[in-house]
Amino acid sequence: MRRVTCYGMAIAHSRRAEVSEIFGAPVSYKFSHGEVHGSAPYDPQNGTYAFSPFVHAEVVDLESGRPIDFGSGELVVTTL
Repeated sequence: MRRVTCYGMAIAHSRRAEVSEIFGAPVSYKFSHGEVHGSAPYDPQNGTYAFSPFVHAEVVDLESGRPIDFGSGELVVTTL
């Protein structure tokens, strides 16, 4: 086995290490959902998710609905 890939929700670092040890292969995971085509693989080098080129993801302010560059808000994903 070359790699174990988990889909759906994030997997804790401790659980990822446990699964890796059991299967003897590195573990990667992808955030995905059924409403929008595409996924967002986790990039362990910088600790972020990289959305596929088929979607546009942005975080918007809950009150104004406008995109924000920093802070907490709602994730909006649009298919392209």
